[in-house]
Amino acid sequence: MKGKYYILLLLLSISIKVKAQIEIPKFVYVLNSKCLTTYIGERKWVSNFSVYNEKGQDLGHYEYIGRYSCKRIVVAIKRTIIPGQGPTQTYLGSTPQGDMVYSQRIGDHGTPGHSFLDDYDVLDENWKSILKFPIKEAVGFSEDVCGVKVGNKYGFIDLNGNWIKMPVYEYVGVFRDGYCVIGNNSATKLGIIDHNFKEVIPISSEIIDVKYNLLENNGNVGVTLYIKNGKEIKGYQLDKLLEVYKGDLRKAIQEYK
Repeated sequence: MKGKYYILLLLLSISIKVKAQIEIPKFVYVLNSKCLTTYIGERKWVSNFSVYNEKGQDLGHYEYIGRYSCKRIVVAIKRTIIPGQGPTQTYLGSTPQGDMVYSQRIGDHGTPGHSFLDDYDVLDENWKSILKFPIKEAVGFSEDVCGVKVGNKYGFIDLNGNWIKMPVYEYVGVFRDGYCVIGNNSATKLGIIDHNFKEVIPISSEIIDVKYNLLENNGNVGVTLYIKNGKEIKGYQLDKLLEVYKGDLRKAIQEYK
């Protein structure tokens, strides 16, 4: 009988030790085979992250962690904050969904501050870097490609970190349904490229926004372009717009159905 109690106590002790080793701390990301799950405890806003694998092993500490997609993830180690002048408060953090948030409160005579991330890396499912050269920024993988910034221009790399499009763009988004938004440096002029990096719709000041509809929204799915025609701004589904686009954007929106 005593032997049975001893075994039970031993098993309980082992269980407690194992639990202690793999217990997930607050405010961390946990990497698994499918996605990153965020544990943020009391749902307070945070701006730096500790990363652990499923065994509770510490994989590193970062100021930014992107979405885990195509078994790749973008991280940034450093953040530089330039404070505003006057009675200004700056808040940096992450939502429970993992989206980075930047907001600020500006006093009556204050000027806003700003921040920027630095020391970017792109990691694989084993948390190893795939990069073969330093980058200034990365927008994240989608459809097996990732936009990265070198110097003042963006290009695209594949899953192994090789160039598939050298840096020529001032602004890029992510690919959705085979298309990606590009634009000028301030993103006030936008265009669309396909997976062959052909400009299916050249950069234009008439395109003021591009939305990726991942879920049905008023019957629309896919990519929507918001185009300014005079004083009117209207959304157009990209696939339908391309059916009538022949090089003249204004004519295409007139023929759009």
